[in-house]
Amino acid sequence: MDSRLDAEYLMVQSSGMAMPALGKQLMTLGGTLLVIGAILYYGSPSRGGLPGDIAIERPGFSFHFPVVTCLVFSLIFSGVLRWLNR
Repeated sequence: MDSRLDAEYLMVQSSGMAMPALGKQLMTLGGTLLVIGAILYYGSPSRGGLPGDIAIERPGFSFHFPVVTCLVFSLIFSGVLRWLNR
């Protein structure tokens, strides 16, 4: 009788409700990272970036700080996380 209870316990644990939700979150996160990676690869900020990004270039020195790009990614990531936590 103990083994039957153990088998039922394992079946309940393996088909718990947390796993499908976790799978959905991981797939959404993976898709988001794929889209962000494609944007960075094909529309790289080093090719100009968005208006508002800071780029200072002098002989022997260059400084790039993508302010607006960081804000856009932050908004997108926050929106995705907010959507996942609904």
